[in-house]
Amino acid sequence: MPQPGSSPPENVYRPGRFPALRERLRTLGRRARMPFTEPRAVPAAAADWFSEQMERDALFFAAILSAGGRALRGGFRAGGRGLRHPFHRRWILALFAILGFLPLFSWQRCGFRGCPDVRRLAALQPGGAARVFDVRGGLLADLSPTRWTVVDIDDLPPLVPEAFVAVEDQNFFRHGGVHWPRFIAQTARNLIPGQRGAGASTITMQVARNVFPDRLPASDRTVRRKLLEIRVAREIEAHYGKREILQVYLNNIYFGEGVYGIESAARVYFGKHASALTLPEAALLAGLPKAPTRYSPRRNLALSTGRRNLVLTLMAAQGRIPADRAREAKAAPVRLARLQPDNRRATRAPYFVEQVRRALESQLGPSLYDGGVRVYTTLDPAVQSAAERQLEAQIRAVESGRFGRFDGPKKAEYDVADQTPYLQGGAVVMDAHTGDVLALVGGRSWDESRFDRITQGLRQPGSAFKPFVYAAAIQQGVNPTDRIVDDTVRRQMPGGEVWIPRNFDGRYRGSVTVRTALRQSINTVAVKLAERAGLDKVGEMARGAGISRDIPQLPSVAIGATAVQPMELARAYTPFATLGVRVEPRWVTRVENADGEILWREDVQRKRVMDRGVAFVTTTLMRGVVDRGTGSAARAALGPGIPAAGKTGTTNGATDAWFVGFTPDHVGLVWIGFDRPRTITASGSGGTLAAPVWGRIMRVAERGEAPEAWSAPGNVVQRTVSVSGDRVIAPGCRAPGATYQEYFLRAHVPAGVCPRGSRRSDSPWWTRAWESARTSAREWARDAWDQVRSRVRRAAGGDAEVREDAGPPPVRRTRTERRTDTVAVPAPEDAPADPPLAEPEAPADTIRLRTPDDPPLPEPVAPADTIRLDAPRDTLAFPAPE
Repeated sequence: MPQPGSSPPENVYRPGRFPALRERLRTLGRRARMPFTEPRAVPAAAADWFSEQMERDALFFAAILSAGGRALRGGFRAGGRGLRHPFHRRWILALFAILGFLPLFSWQRCGFRGCPDVRRLAALQPGGAARVFDVRGGLLADLSPTRWTVVDIDDLPPLVPEAFVAVEDQNFFRHGGVHWPRFIAQTARNLIPGQRGAGASTITMQVARNVFPDRLPASDRTVRRKLLEIRVAREIEAHYGKREILQVYLNNIYFGEGVYGIESAARVYFGKHASALTLPEAALLAGLPKAPTRYSPRRNLALSTGRRNLVLTLMAAQGRIPADRAREAKAAPVRLARLQPDNRRATRAPYFVEQVRRALESQLGPSLYDGGVRVYTTLDPAVQSAAERQLEAQIRAVESGRFGRFDGPKKAEYDVADQTPYLQGGAVVMDAHTGDVLALVGGRSWDESRFDRITQGLRQPGSAFKPFVYAAAIQQGVNPTDRIVDDTVRRQMPGGEVWIPRNFDGRYRGSVTVRTALRQSINTVAVKLAERAGLDKVGEMARGAGISRDIPQLPSVAIGATAVQPMELARAYTPFATLGVRVEPRWVTRVENADGEILWREDVQRKRVMDRGVAFVTTTLMRGVVDRGTGSAARAALGPGIPAAGKTGTTNGATDAWFVGFTPDHVGLVWIGFDRPRTITASGSGGTLAAPVWGRIMRVAERGEAPEAWSAPGNVVQRTVSVSGDRVIAPGCRAPGATYQEYFLRAHVPAGVCPRGSRRSDSPWWTRAWESARTSAREWARDAWDQVRSRVRRAAGGDAEVREDAGPPPVRRTRTERRTDTVAVPAPEDAPADPPLAEPEAPADTIRLRTPDDPPLPEPVAPADTIRLDAPRDTLAFPAPE
């Protein structure tokens, strides 16, 4: 590209230039009785030099003085006496001169820092890498843009630049850097409250932003920055031709995925050189610069295709291509090139780093790659390592047949592919109070599949959706001790067919309490509770908690027959952990430039979406799931002493295994399944496959320390209930037989009963004291027995008997006991990070492998939280991964 102009002269003001302007200044000076004096030559600084700029500054300054003096003299005559003292007149003249000179000086000099040197366009180079750090200050990755190759505009097919001009700046060849009608129209729209213009930046103005990001930062949306952008664009137009400007634009515009320039974009998206691009491909690339992440064909193919078709429509409307050719191009399918392993990406937590990159590009745009940017994230390396290691070990155990016969393809049997037919998994851990994402595993291999199954996938949650049903029911007045009949449910679907949900074993239990129904994951009771609370109330509860997708008002929704995004499901559990407050996921805490200045900071986003009492009572129900229900494997892996609650989920045919759980400090989700749904194992469930992984990961997140358990809010009361749940004992009365403590909303607490002769006031004081002491002794003995049984189970690998009574009393432990009880649960022996070992002793959460000498087992039954749909499914479509 030719250099703009020649080297600057030694003195930028040369007497004798601009004769017409000089004569006009002399005339003005005579009228104002201020003779014009031609300025002396002024030396120029090479770094700030603009052709003819400083000499124009000197002449304009003289003109302003002359015009100001004339205006003052006219004003004095019109005002009568005026200020005739020469001293006053000179000071006011100087004031007017300064006020008039500053705006013009600022325009001419681009502010006090001077205008940038447009000669940089001839040697424009890519910016430096942004460095990404974890929460402990360790380096995670260098986010550098894809190295681009400069291509000559004459080597491109003519329709490639035409496509960009059509959608970005159709008047590019007719304006001088700024399209004033478009600029004024947008400015007027922006002044109207609630209105937003379509954007008035020309291609030249975009080049100015890309070349001088330090002077024209995209994050600065002030009028001053816009005026400076216009000034620099005008200067670029004065020194370069239109095709030269368009060539700089095509070689430096950002296309997403860390890709700059048309040549690199053509290689990354279509696997070809830019000179070989077709019309549909050129139109798709031309639609990306407006919003590279939103219109990325790898992320949103439908939006990207729609944007491509808009570009083709504009090209036809502007006469750049025939209408029939545009129709033919719109019908062409989008064929993307196969992704190649990217050495620039992080070897640590690649799915997390990619999510950070997307979040920052939407906030900072291409300025992320200006050089020297430091990104401080929320990732905890210890939790991330545990999540990756434990998930991979569990999936390998499933493939080996440890959890039943596995007929699916194995990872070792396949090479790199866009879609992975083998068993996959994902996990995410969040801080319950700040939303900080401590760990994210989007799949088993970044190089083999960049599809993030946690943030991009859509799967049925199964019974993991039930907590929202129970929360809505409790909000409507249902109590944990209420009894619901577990029997056949028949519902007519909109298509006229009858839907019959079934329980795991095909039998029904009759009358069961609400607590027992959730602990055993009874499907029929969930459907009846959803209808009792109102399907619309269930949808409102789920949406308020964080599920953004449409939730159809169908009975099958009660047992999770609707697709959700795993990341949203994890977010939707935060109101339970925080007793009613939803917390948005946060990936980055702050971004700094090379000078340490904060470019962007992400604040914690909280919103109360659920009543504290409703969240607390629902949490106590889910604690029963972990301690004595379908999620007991999570308790075995987590160990005693750490308060935990959650829910398992298994979809129809055991195609998805879930566990979503939380402690007072953290929320975690684990999912295992295939990209294209198929049975994992015949006996697989969320309780056996996902729950143990969750427990091991959360043990690392809690650092082996037991947080303080949830406290009952003021609108929740505690009552003594018979172990069968039939009777709530009135305060001051004794209950015959075993009891437990249950929680109720104060507004809906049931009336208590007082068995005859059980009123405590009827007994002498020493009898009441003895009863109190005996009750305390029983609780202490029960806690001690729980500890012994848990330790024996961990040491011997056996399964102790599981108590069926609901709602355990709170565990009371000293700090020393907590430290003693929180020894790390060993991972499966085939964890990839560990060297080969001798056959270890089976840990507590290991399932013993059967030998050929063992007698045959009966046909296994489906797990308790499995969904069986006999009528047509109302399942949403599963999008294929990248």
